Amino acid sequence: MLTFSRQQLIGILFSLLMFIGFLSYEYTIYRHAYQAMILSIFILGVIIIILGTTESNIPFYLKALRNNNIIFVLSSSMLLSTLLSSLTVGLVTYHSLFSVLLIIFTFYIFFLLLPTLLNNLDQKARKLSSLITFFSAIGIIIGMKGNFLGYSPTHYPRVSSIFFDPNYFGTLCAIGFILCMSNKGIYRLFAFINLLALYFSGSRAAMISLFIVVFVFYFHKKKWNKKTLLSFVALCIAGYLSLTFLLNTGYFRFYNGLSSRDYLWELSFNIIKEQPIWGYGHGSVAGVLQNIGASISSSHNAYLDFIITYGYPTFFLYSFVIIKAFYIGAKNNIPQYVLKSAFLLCISANSISINLGGLGITSLLFTLFLGICNASNYKSFSE
Repeated sequence: MLTFSRQQLIGILFSLLMFIGFLSYEYTIYRHAYQAMILSIFILGVIIIILGTTESNIPFYLKALRNNNIIFVLSSSMLLSTLLSSLTVGLVTYHSLFSVLLIIFTFYIFFLLLPTLLNNLDQKARKLSSLITFFSAIGIIIGMKGNFLGYSPTHYPRVSSIFFDPNYFGTLCAIGFILCMSNKGIYRLFAFINLLALYFSGSRAAMISLFIVVFVFYFHKKKWNKKTLLSFVALCIAGYLSLTFLLNTGYFRFYNGLSSRDYLWELSFNIIKEQPIWGYGHGSVAGVLQNIGASISSSHNAYLDFIITYGYPTFFLYSFVIIKAFYIGAKNNIPQYVLKSAFLLCISANSISINLGGLGITSLLFTLFLGICNASNYKSFSE
């Protein structure tokens, strides 16, 4: 009879949770079953936490709760902003209130508690990088042949693999590249596959984010010596040649400008001026933007969306949680690929919706990576 230990079962459920996160972005499922799949991820997270409630793990749970009172403050501020905006603006519904409570629970489950159960971090990172590489390979086939098993470019000629949007796909490719470059052997080939898939995605934001991460982190934990400086010069030359190639091939599509993002951001700041303290409430972004002439449901900037929703005070708390997690991770020498991946997602959130506490795959990865950084204050991930 096949049996599993508690830790093995947690590992299996965690892998299933991650796979559903990826599958939820599949473009024929996205609009029909996305919410159901997000709820499945949440339920699996709860089950994992319950399974992990053992005598040996309870101390980690207690430390996570005791050392992160800021999450309670942030959650209270989000809830208060939602209630106040419902009184003043009247855009909040019972469904919106339920969604806010769900986000608050995800803070505790996926940011605070679940990371304390993760062991063999390098192994999990390799599995994640292999999964992303699989989808990247599909994206390359689509980019070269025009289709693959019914999948084709969603924003011709930009490809999305099986996903609904090339920008989210490109962001995942960049994460795959970072994770693969932290290993040797076959993973260096996987890194190239992810980089090529990122090119086929045409995601300018993901490519720029990757450039920034590579250069910002180059000297992280490195000694300043002649070899390091020569390597950096070589990196700069490679970066220059890569950038020249991308410019010559029209990758950055300057003729498109910022794809109306600058117009949306201007509208967003005007909206924020009207309700800077507690915002318009959860789920209100689409409505307030469309009321003043926008034809889209987001500002294409996760931070502006957050301010529109909850106001500046709550956003400052939200930002503090993110910055604190980065600081703790860097201080405790968390694996560099965790910091790099979280930083890339943090940058990419300026152009697509990636949120701490979200359960779509990019937001889920952002939440987990930051949660791992945060948990490094009271848990070792070196084993």
